[in-house]
Amino acid sequence: MGSTGKVALSVIMGIGAFTGILCYYAFALVAPEPGEMTFVTGEPLPEGSGQTTASSSASEVGGSEGNKPQTTTANTSAEIGNATATNVPDNDSSTTASPPSDAGPPAAILKIPQGASVQGNPSYDPDSLTVKAGDTIAVDNEDSTPHTVTNGKDATDPNMGKLFDTSIINAGDSSEIVTTDLQPGEYPFFCSVHPYMTGTMTVQ
Repeated sequence: MGSTGKVALSVIMGIGAFTGILCYYAFALVAPEPGEMTFVTGEPLPEGSGQTTASSSASEVGGSEGNKPQTTTANTSAEIGNATATNVPDNDSSTTASPPSDAGPPAAILKIPQGASVQGNPSYDPDSLTVKAGDTIAVDNEDSTPHTVTNGKDATDPNMGKLFDTSIINAGDSSEIVTTDLQPGEYPFFCSVHPYMTGTMTVQ
């Protein structure tokens, strides 16, 4: 190759490199910001033109999980979950009876007889029972209305429900009381739904 050809080749390569650099910076100036859709002129899209939809489609095609915007469904689910959590009462005794635990077979059975909700009728059967510390007491509600077995003399007792509480036991359902954490002594109890229903449990 002659000297003229070498000079021509060098000039062509120089022009190509210069053109490539110019194109790179030119595209960098007009390229849109990530997550922001614009016109070719660089003007932002008007509001409500489906910018979120376009961004979501671009993210899904790119396969980047981290850049996916939160969808309306996800936000709605979160709101529903928060609303549900807000509406849950703090006191478990006003909900339903706790399910039986794995503390072993019951050492005693405490029944709530049919008609116990009527004042003057027998409230608990037996209304006075004796157990050993650590025993499990099965509680069966044979009445047609909900009841509880809650420690304390009545609803004004400052310690009510702190030692044991079955929560609400619906008609025909059952619950249990575990005496593992109870010290020997006498513990009065009552129904938080019908405070005139009372009984006594003695722990040996």
